[in-house]
Amino acid sequence: MELLVSTSTIWTPMRDGIQLHGTLFLPHDAVAPLPVVMMRNPYNGAAGGLPIWNLLCADLARHGYAVVNQDVRGTAKSEGEFTPFFQEGLDGYDSVEWAAGQPWSNGKIGLWGLSYLGVCVMQSAILRPPHLVAGAAHLTASDYHDHWTYDNGVFNDRFSEEWAGGFARDGQLHHDQPVSMGADRGRTAGTPSQASPGNDAMPAFYDEWLAHPDFDAYWASIDLESRYGEIDIPILMKGGWFDSFAAGTLRNFTGVLTGGRDGARSGTRLAMAPACHGPWNSRVITFPHAPEAMPDMDAAWWDEQLKGFPTAGDTAPVRLYVMAPPLQGPADEGFWIDRDTYPLPDSKPVRYALLSDGHGDGQGQLVRDGASSGPPGWFVHDPTNPVPTMGGALVTLDPEMPVGIVDQAPLGLRRDVLSYSSPPFTDEVALVGPVTLVFWANSSAVTTQFNAKLTVARDDGSVLNYLDRMVSSTFREGSRLPPSPSQPGIIHRYELELGHTALLLRPGMRLRIEIASSNFSRFTVGTTGDVKADQMIYHDAEHPSWLE
Repeated sequence: MELLVSTSTIWTPMRDGIQLHGTLFLPHDAVAPLPVVMMRNPYNGAAGGLPIWNLLCADLARHGYAVVNQDVRGTAKSEGEFTPFFQEGLDGYDSVEWAAGQPWSNGKIGLWGLSYLGVCVMQSAILRPPHLVAGAAHLTASDYHDHWTYDNGVFNDRFSEEWAGGFARDGQLHHDQPVSMGADRGRTAGTPSQASPGNDAMPAFYDEWLAHPDFDAYWASIDLESRYGEIDIPILMKGGWFDSFAAGTLRNFTGVLTGGRDGARSGTRLAMAPACHGPWNSRVITFPHAPEAMPDMDAAWWDEQLKGFPTAGDTAPVRLYVMAPPLQGPADEGFWIDRDTYPLPDSKPVRYALLSDGHGDGQGQLVRDGASSGPPGWFVHDPTNPVPTMGGALVTLDPEMPVGIVDQAPLGLRRDVLSYSSPPFTDEVALVGPVTLVFWANSSAVTTQFNAKLTVARDDGSVLNYLDRMVSSTFREGSRLPPSPSQPGIIHRYELELGHTALLLRPGMRLRIEIASSNFSRFTVGTTGDVKADQMIYHDAEHPSWLE
C-alpha cells in the first residue's frame, strides 16, 4: 500500500527577524521524530514550478523522512529582499538549526539542491551548522562571478538576463523587491530574450552584476572556492558534461576532496553524466546508455547518511560517463566507469600544437607533440554579424534554442571562424579530464574577446561540439586577477580553460579546435560597438600555441 503524505505550512524565523515560508511533508503514518531533508528554493513562485518541487518532496517523504520545501528570502511567500548568493549562508544555518529543534525532527538534517538550490547547500555547508549531517548539491557552481554571471570577463548575457528577468516576469519576488527600469542588458545585436520582462524591469541585483565585472570584494565576500577547508560533511555531487556549471561541479568535488575536513573528504562523491542544465532538446546525438530522467531527491544517499543504512553494493566515489560518438548516426556508444578519484590518476597530459598551412583560408592543423609553425591565422570580427550560438552548455528558457550537441558544420563556412584539425585518428583515443587552450593573439580593437570550441569531425561531414569557452582580452590572465588592458597591435598570450570532458574517439575521427570572437546570443558581442576588428592568431616558434 502506498504510504500517504501529509503537508502543513511552517514559518522559520531568521536571526534578523525575517520569517521564511515553507511546506512540511510528513509520511502519514510515520512516528516522529524523523530525519529531515531540506530543500531551500527560490523557484516556488515560478509559473508551473511549484508542483514539480512538491512532487519531489512528497516522494522522498514516503521513504520515511520529514521533508521541507522552503522559499528562500524574498521569494514566493517568504519575507525580505532577495539578494542572490549573499543571503544563503546565514539563512541556511538558521533554517537547519531551527529544524533540528522541531518535534518532527530527530536532529539529523540534510540539505538537498540543484542549480541555485545547490548554492544554498554549499553556502550553508561552509558555515558548518552543528546539526547538518550531509548534503547533496547538483548541477551547481563554484564561482558565482565566473561561470555564472561572466565567463572570463564576458557577460553571460542570455542566462543572466533570462534568470534575473524570470523573477520579475513570474512575480516570484516579494512585493517590496526593488527593480531596475531600463537596465543596460549589454546586447549589441539582436533583441532582448523573450523570457525577459516586457516592461524592461529587472531586479536590483542584475544592475549589481553589471556594476561588478571584475572579481572584486563584492564577489570575494561570497567566494566558495576559498572556503572548501571549512566543509566537514560528505556531499553528493552530480553534474552534466554539457551543463553550464560542469566546471563548478568538478571544482567543488576536487576542492572538498583535497581541502575539506575529514568528514567531507571521506564521504563526498561525484557523478558526471552527458546532461545539460535543462532538458536535452538536440537530437544530433542521443545517449541510450544514459537516458534522461527527472531528478529525484537521492533517497538512497539519505538512507546511508541520515539513517545509517549500509551502502548498496560497491559504490565508487567517482562515476563518469565516457561519451563515444558513433562513426555515423545519432546514438552515442558511451559507457560508465567507476574510479576512486578525479582527475583520473592513470591519465597523462597530451599537447596538440596549432599549425598553419599558410594558405590563409582559415584552416590549420593540430599535431600531437608537434611544434607550432606557419603564418598567423586571421579573420575579421563584425559585431553586427556575430557567430550565432549553436548548442553548447548554455542555459535558456527558450524551447526553440537547441542546447547540447548541435552540428557545427555550417559555422565552418563562415570567414570569421578559424579551424585547426588533427589528422584522422588511427587508433582509439580517450580524452578524460581538463582541456586547456594556450594561444597568442592580437586585435585592432582596444578590447575584444575570443571564443574557443572543442569539436569532433566525422567522415560524414558533421562536426560535433563538446566544449566551448569565452575570454575577454582584459581577463586573458585569469578571471580572478585584476583586468589587464590589451593594446591594439600587441601580441598577447591567452591561457583558456575550456572545461572538462570524457570522450572516446574512434579511428577516422578528427579532433578540432575552432576560434572566433563571438557566440551570440549566449554572450555579449563585446565592447567594440559596431566597429569591425582585425583578429590574428599566432602559432610560430616565438608564439607557440597548443591544445592540452
